[in-house]
Amino acid sequence: MSAQRDHPSQTSAKLTLLFGVFLVLVALSTLIAVTHVTDLHHDEHLVYRFSEGTLVETIQYLAFQDVHPPLWFSSFWLWKNLVGTGEFTGRLQAILFALLTISLVYRLGREWFRSWVTGALAAAVLLTNAYFLAYAVEIRPYSAGMFLATLSMLLFMGWLKTGRWRYGVGYAVIAAAMLYVHYFLAFVLVAQTLYWLIQLVSATRSGTGARPLRRVWPHPAMLLLAAALWLPMLPVFVSQVNVLRQLAIEAGNAAASGLGTPATTAATNLTTLTRLVTLATNGLWPLYLAALLLAGLARKRYRYTGLTWWWALGIPAISLVINIWAAVYTPRYVVSMVVGLALLTALGLSFLPRRWMLTAGALFVIANGLTASQHLPQRIPYRDIFRAISASALPGDVIAFVDGNTDDTVKRWNEAAYLTGLPDRRDHPTPESLESVRRVWFITGDLFAPDVEAWFRALEPTHPVQTVLGDCNRQWCYVAQLMEAPPLTEPIVFGDVLPFYGADVDAVTGTSIELRLWWRVDAPLSADWSIGVQLLDETGRLVSQQDGPIRHYGIDTVQTSQLQPGKIYMDVRSVPLPASVPEGTYRLVLVVYQPWDGTRITTGDGSDMVELSQIPLGQ
Repeated sequence: MSAQRDHPSQTSAKLTLLFGVFLVLVALSTLIAVTHVTDLHHDEHLVYRFSEGTLVETIQYLAFQDVHPPLWFSSFWLWKNLVGTGEFTGRLQAILFALLTISLVYRLGREWFRSWVTGALAAAVLLTNAYFLAYAVEIRPYSAGMFLATLSMLLFMGWLKTGRWRYGVGYAVIAAAMLYVHYFLAFVLVAQTLYWLIQLVSATRSGTGARPLRRVWPHPAMLLLAAALWLPMLPVFVSQVNVLRQLAIEAGNAAASGLGTPATTAATNLTTLTRLVTLATNGLWPLYLAALLLAGLARKRYRYTGLTWWWALGIPAISLVINIWAAVYTPRYVVSMVVGLALLTALGLSFLPRRWMLTAGALFVIANGLTASQHLPQRIPYRDIFRAISASALPGDVIAFVDGNTDDTVKRWNEAAYLTGLPDRRDHPTPESLESVRRVWFITGDLFAPDVEAWFRALEPTHPVQTVLGDCNRQWCYVAQLMEAPPLTEPIVFGDVLPFYGADVDAVTGTSIELRLWWRVDAPLSADWSIGVQLLDETGRLVSQQDGPIRHYGIDTVQTSQLQPGKIYMDVRSVPLPASVPEGTYRLVLVVYQPWDGTRITTGDGSDMVELSQIPLGQ
């Protein structure tokens, strides 16, 4: 009996499922990658602080001492207590909401615009948009808000299209949930209501009969149901509005009405609009504009384009208009607009002839992805800096914080999370107190402050810099420098004139031995001696060597006659290893000799070599 073949619809369903799984995996990989370049900021730290106590304490704090609704914070409290308090686990909750959003966008593009290609393009545009990515991994309510806004659009249109009560009730429940997550998700509900009013007027004027009106007029009933579900929050909301009013007045950004949020500092003007356009388009506004123009040409083909336009442009427009009267605008409050923008952009690209569409879509997504990193938030990478210190620090190291920002709560949080195993941390110690410490991690966010520069100059002559972590740029400044003194306090002197202050063997790999030699002369030398590092076997036979003048930090070649008195020179060497080395313990030794005749320079005890280390090899 021959095997039964899949029905074409079954095959299509399987391909759709496989593509959906692929899309989710790509989205998950992208979002996890974004977490590695996203650093905790102060508002995210507040989330951890707000949720420190019990669930009841968290809700009470939000109700009486803060201005946020409780649903998302309650969910975060449960999530944190279930999976842990780490930064990545906190972001993982946001990522899960973002994955749901991506999945819904694919579905909406496929159903609303009758093409899986449009759905795939919309998901790809969204996934490469910095505005979406920044809030899709943030430990705040915005990723959940984007998901709820997208789900509400699906249910809203299903309700208007079919009139089925399951869509209407589902929409009402999600609408209430949105307001329990973030008050400014109300902008989404306002945009939907304005769209409904336009549809109602259009249906009435067209005289198309009672059936379309039956699908339109019950919308107020669903809004009333949503309001009834949200009603228990009303007393808390009124109290929080009064708190916000006072905070906004104190912050000086309460607008004409005296209402607003302390976080809102952007007035409704051309500059604010330009910044939003740049953020929402990764700076590629001409490309997005071209796609939107094409979407405008396609508006009569699909009944859902009107709602998508309200989603993409109506939400920020509503916020900016209200912002004239009450300070309610900042980009994160309207981030749900970017989902509608991705759908419109994909619709415009799919309007192109098929022979151009895929190429234009691929090029658009590539350009979007290449520019996304330029528009992601730039914050101090405490996590990366402190992790690098923890990986490199040795017992006895001192962490010296030399700045005026020792009470930065985000820095302290990152210290506790990532600066592990290093108990000797000091706030603004004096350079004199660290002279006896060999390795000092000099950390500052005020690199160019005169007192910090003076501190650095005081320690640097005896503790030259070995490693620099962090940066100082236009967005942020935070630097950690490993300042290290030589291994020996009393040198071994070659020829009574060339003091050697010890060696550090930093690494033994399969191909080389990496080490540093420390030199400092008290007076100029007249001769140019050669310095050799040799590897000897147990019989004293030479196995390998590396000779030559001093290589200061492995970069500058310095002859012994060029050494400046009082300056520490870091001679970085790499001794090559043969392809196969018999098992045994090898001696790494240092010799100084006259290159013109090979005569070795002896030390004070008459020896012509100094043993640096014993190296086990071949094991």
